[in-house]
Amino acid sequence: MTSKKQSQPPSYDDPYLATAQIWLRIEGTTNTGYWAEQLIEKMGRFHADGMVFGFLDFDRWLGSGHKLMARMIQERTACGLLY
Repeated sequence: MTSKKQSQPPSYDDPYLATAQIWLRIEGTTNTGYWAEQLIEKMGRFHADGMVFGFLDFDRWLGSGHKLMARMIQERTACGLLY
């Protein structure tokens, strides 16, 4: 499911810049703060009470991002997060 920012059409007429703009909106290619905003928006849309993070806790590189993401969302919302 995409967020409202991800669903907006590109603001460039040049197909290469438009493709780059769309690509940089994808969750895996954005920074952690923007990804957290997208998840908070989606949680609000579905009235979620919480989320579960930590699927990559075994991985030093990817697991640290999930822990940071969980902390950022928890600080910005009243949701309970498990990680």
